Amino acid sequence: MSKAERAAWLRENGKGYLSREEQAEELRRHHGDIESVYMAEAWKAHEAKDDEVYWQWFSLIAAPAYALKSLKRWNGADFIRALGFDTTKADEAYGPGWLEE
Repeated sequence: MSKAERAAWLRENGKGYLSREEQAEELRRHHGDIESVYMAEAWKAHEAKDDEVYWQWFSLIAAPAYALKSLKRWNGADFIRALGFDTTKADEAYGPGWLEE
């Protein structure tokens, strides 16, 4: 499932915290960068103390390699896999087997 499909699924299943107007404002302020909407959704979920949904939205963001390495140390490789984080940047930085090490 693509990031856009995952975001749509979250919204359709009551896990979206931003109104359509707030989404549009985020896109306007950040020159159409959809990741700004994902981050805003994650932040709203965090403010609502909805940690599960926070991580679901956060996993849609193209996190830098060092952030994924820290997530692995704190939460484990299975956490990263289960949420479907894009590990492309970390694979390039640390090699394709970094998540297994």
